[in-house]
Amino acid sequence: MSLYVSLGGVEMPLSYHWTGFILESPHRMFCHLCLNQCVKYETYNEEGISNWVERPMRCATWLLQQHVVVGGILFFIVFACLCLIHILEIIVLNHLSAVSSVFMVFVISRSRFGKTERELNCPYVSLQHES
Repeated sequence: MSLYVSLGGVEMPLSYHWTGFILESPHRMFCHLCLNQCVKYETYNEEGISNWVERPMRCATWLLQQHVVVGGILFFIVFACLCLIHILEIIVLNHLSAVSSVFMVFVISRSRFGKTERELNCPYVSLQHES
């Protein structure tokens, strides 16, 4: 058994652990923002698995059993939405991480896109200035 998620026989660079972590993002957000509701409605199946874990696990298992094209498209859409929820989770639940990320994007964008034409050594721009 591989450590990575496989879709239609193609191994993707996603571990089961990280995939489970992303699938759990909506639950973590709900529990953090609505603490009383989370404790009140937390239920478990006969095997002792939280329904917040078991339901997405069943959906993911079903998704991975579909034809590779259908499964791939659905997986991409669901995983993209869950990644956006995870980013929102980071911003809402971890302010230091959010501020650090924004600062890092700002620094990278300024160092990459904030350069003048001469700093980029663009030959076309240099010729324009010389004529």
